[in-house]
Amino acid sequence: MGRILKLTAAVALLNLIWIGFSYANSESPIKLDNCPTVPFEKGRIFEINQKGKPSSYIFGTMHSKHPDVLKLPTAAAIAITEVPKIATEVSMNEQAQLEAFKMTILPEGQDLFEIIGPKRTDKLKQVLEEYGLPEQLIRRLKPWAVSTLLGQSPEELRDTTTPVLDGMIQNIAEKTGRTHLALEDINEQLSFFNNMSPEFELEFLDSTLNSAGLSDYYRDLLRENYLKGNNGIIFCVAIAVAASESEKMKSFILDDLLTKRNYRMVDRMLPHTKDGVFVAVGAAHLPGEEGILNLLKKQGYQVRRLSGAVPAQ
Repeated sequence: MGRILKLTAAVALLNLIWIGFSYANSESPIKLDNCPTVPFEKGRIFEINQKGKPSSYIFGTMHSKHPDVLKLPTAAAIAITEVPKIATEVSMNEQAQLEAFKMTILPEGQDLFEIIGPKRTDKLKQVLEEYGLPEQLIRRLKPWAVSTLLGQSPEELRDTTTPVLDGMIQNIAEKTGRTHLALEDINEQLSFFNNMSPEFELEFLDSTLNSAGLSDYYRDLLRENYLKGNNGIIFCVAIAVAASESEKMKSFILDDLLTKRNYRMVDRMLPHTKDGVFVAVGAAHLPGEEGILNLLKKQGYQVRRLSGAVPAQ
């Protein structure tokens, strides 16, 4: 797969939930003074049990290639060896990348810069300078795809060989001969973006551009709290970001990108708990009343946080 195709596929596959949390429609940091207490606000790896079934495990990920993120906690490194199946949100194989590529590209004859207008184009060019991406690629992307691209750091986006944590976990499944399961297909995930109205796509892009100067701040904030297992803070960031947006954008972040997908992924992982499965999903999906862990608890599963936060070698 060529470098340009890989870069474009990365736009869609690397970010998903995190792009919604990385930006608020503001040029100053969001405030996290009054974060509510929510179920399962601490922890990165959890064991789930139900009578008559073997243990399964839920591991929160961050869709990142940062070296610290790629070090599995000891408990996760042990748990992943104890089950016959490994599940991630979506498959990151070449077929999925090709499908993602097709969904991010504008129809023939359309040009991003013409769609978004001269003022947005000038602002976008300034933000994209450090990414070093060819203009002919940018002009072919849909507005939502450019927004998701900006959720990644320039360094991570240029690195087309190192997998994100989710991709690394899929590689473990394939290299060790375990069954790999995708809880969603790429069309389901990207349909939330691809079905946006033209007006909402521009709102989404404006929100991203307005806070582009804070992108490093939010990436560092999320990564720091992710490594500490502070799921409650990550969830609080999501709520705070959503609160700064329009009602439509708020619903998109909290309902479409989070809650609806939580229910869907729980439904799809449940049949595999009879054999034992290691499930790796974005950490933002774990906490909250309608988070994956609480939904499993309501299904009669015992949920236990595992210790062992020290990264395994």
